[in-house]
Amino acid sequence: MAGKTYILMIACLFAQLTVFAHSPSSIEAGYDNKKLQLHVKVYHSTTNPSGHYISKIVIVKNGAIVAEEKFVKQDNVDFEEHVFGITGIKPGDKIKVEAFCNISGFKSAMVEIK
Repeated sequence: MAGKTYILMIACLFAQLTVFAHSPSSIEAGYDNKKLQLHVKVYHSTTNPSGHYISKIVIVKNGAIVAEEKFVKQDNVDFEEHVFGITGIKPGDKIKVEAFCNISGFKSAMVEIK
């Protein structure tokens, strides 16, 4: 009986944590052809940026991972942003930005280079 109670307590705790966790709400991304930089802004509101934050942003170019940045906290209560130096980008390339919450969920967005 004690084992079942322990499992139930853990399940309830996990349920409470996921109630407050959420995926990023949106992603803005743009490539600067002159500076060879991809500017990424991930919207993810939090009241506890050191405990609930964007943990990772992954950049995928034409299906291959070309950059990844990991975070241990969110610098802003509304969003996380980062600038990636990415070379070899040309018109027509498709860039996928993936952003992950440290507790639960992720969001992705596509950018086609013009």
